Amino acid sequence: MAQVADTIDPKILANFYPLNALTLDELELLAEQTPLVRAKSGKVLVQCGASDKKALYLVSGKLELTAADGHVHHIEEGSTQSFKPISHLDPHRYTVKSLSPACFVRVDNHIIDNLLEEENRFGEKVEDLYVNETIINNRLFQDLYEDLVEDRLIIPTLPQVAVKICRVIDEDADIRKVEAIIQTDPSIAAALMKVANSALYRIGKPVRTIEQAIIKIGLKMVKNIVFTYSLKDMFRSTHTYINQRLKYMWMHSAEVAAVSFVLANKLGRFDPEYALLLGLLHDIGMLPILTYAERYPELVETPEKIDATIEQLHADVGGIILSE
Repeated sequence: MAQVADTIDPKILANFYPLNALTLDELELLAEQTPLVRAKSGKVLVQCGASDKKALYLVSGKLELTAADGHVHHIEEGSTQSFKPISHLDPHRYTVKSLSPACFVRVDNHIIDNLLEEENRFGEKVEDLYVNETIINNRLFQDLYEDLVEDRLIIPTLPQVAVKICRVIDEDADIRKVEAIIQTDPSIAAALMKVANSALYRIGKPVRTIEQAIIKIGLKMVKNIVFTYSLKDMFRSTHTYINQRLKYMWMHSAEVAAVSFVLANKLGRFDPEYALLLGLLHDIGMLPILTYAERYPELVETPEKIDATIEQLHADVGGIILSE
């Protein structure tokens, strides 16, 4: 047999969110109605597009989740994601397959939804979140929302060179180390030299080395320049409409950053360079939404659906990115 059912210990159910809000008596009752299922490696547990009004919780093993567009995500026992409902939305947005012998349980969606509603977190169903018809049956919104709820959101990441530079500045503040890393990336080095020789910093002789540039503008500004330069490269797409949105988003963020810097500098009550960074990041939640939109060519022709998703989710998505 590919799958074998067994009983589950209520204490195991108590590890899962939001089932951990149930009392012991309620967990024991749920355990009686929720068999533990054992599956062999390679077994399809959930089919994308199927509708059974149940979510899956992983007890042991490793699962592979494949979206309709072919995007693949893995969940292993003990990970943060394994303690949350998997493929909660109905119909299912993923095909779920076991990559190893696995144990799991299926819990009725209405139980999860009721608990979430009581906690006042993600309590509404996707269809109820928007009165605007553009959000109903919007695949982009539904898939992004599910990944957000189930902690599978794919967030943009800075290039490793930028991450290393920022880490060294935060931990060591060692100019030699920062210089050595910058020299491995000609584009970042060129951007830094350009700023150091700009009218804003040009005092005396022109800067000719990376070390001179770092000393002239300071490590804190070096970090902001590296971050800004790397972030700008993430605002690009092969799709015309999405590329236009990304370009507008970048220009808007740059303008807000500039105004924030000037105001903080004038008022003297806030670090101007930190204000600049906050200005750059204030709409960062839009970036992964637009990145997700690239998976759905049909939505690129209906921008209002993308806009509706941005309006609904960009604040929550931005919060997740900044907490990483």
